[in-house]
Amino acid sequence: MTQHIEPPVGSNWRHLKRGGIYTVRENGLWEPTQGPCVVYKAHSDGTVWVRFLDKFMDGGFERVGEKPTPGFIVGTVLIYVGNLKTAEGHNLQGERALIVEESKSNIIKVKFSNPNTGRYHNRTHWFYPQDFVIDPTLRG
Repeated sequence: MTQHIEPPVGSNWRHLKRGGIYTVRENGLWEPTQGPCVVYKAHSDGTVWVRFLDKFMDGGFERVGEKPTPGFIVGTVLIYVGNLKTAEGHNLQGERALIVEESKSNIIKVKFSNPNTGRYHNRTHWFYPQDFVIDPTLRG
């Protein structure tokens, strides 16, 4: 039997074309062909998808990091994976945010970056850490 590199169950991935964030739920086999597959769930609407492993790992997705845990560091750059929209209707999913403060009640204060300029807004907002994944490519 051929060995395949599978994305870890629970890992988070961004679809590069559409920008959505997904969590791998399972790795399995397509019954008719016994081809390896990945089962993953969209953070935006909860839709569960199945894709052949080679198609999932062909460069259309990038791993975006792990969920923050208590004790995360102020200055860590995160990616928002929740469903919140601004008052103007802009979906914040996939936006980068910088941790500026943490509280003892396991919530974090963040400021979001402007996707056009990359600079962080002055306004801060309190969120639950589970609404984010850590961006492995950036530090504040």
